[in-house]
Amino acid sequence: MAVDVERNRRAGAVRRPSRMLPSFLSRITVPMRRFLGHHIFSSLTRRILFLNLAGLAVLVTGILYLNTFRDGLIDARVESLMTQGEIIAGAIAASATVETDSISIDPEKLLELQAGESLGPGSDQLDNLDFPINPERVAPVLRRLISPTRTRARIYDRDANLLLDSRHLYSRGQILRYDLPPVDDEQPGLVERVEKFVFDFFRNKDL
Repeated sequence: MAVDVERNRRAGAVRRPSRMLPSFLSRITVPMRRFLGHHIFSSLTRRILFLNLAGLAVLVTGILYLNTFRDGLIDARVESLMTQGEIIAGAIAASATVETDSISIDPEKLLELQAGESLGPGSDQLDNLDFPINPERVAPVLRRLISPTRTRARIYDRDANLLLDSRHLYSRGQILRYDLPPVDDEQPGLVERVEKFVFDFFRNKDL
């Protein structure tokens, strides 16, 4: 009996360390599992994460759609303005007149022509033709064309000089012209000179 008791004690002493290791690991892993299960992988957390991702996806999709829609509106606006410009240009060109004083004929080139020949549309003689735009005559036409759309229109000549701006048109399409007095170089007063001196002093000091 004494021998059996001794053997049982030794066996229990050997089994205790082997049982202590799993219990120690379980003490560490169980809290971690509870934390991950309740705080990270719980059903409420999954719902919140899903809703946040869904809201972000909707926001990104809406931004992309609005950008595409805005580009389409810009293209449509550009096409509309181009069409209006062509209509206005055609109407203004129809109201243009030719100056007969600017037409010149070169007799030497006429002598060079053979019988039955004529000057082609691409000849240099056509370059002497000038069809100027009279702002006083074009202003009523321009006003009637842009009044429904309220679009700003500006007319330039062949040298890119501004002839007419729709912002300066009045109710009947009149153009008011008046000369401004010449600008005189006025001498600055005492206060202005003091302000300039103080400003230059502090500016140089900062530099």
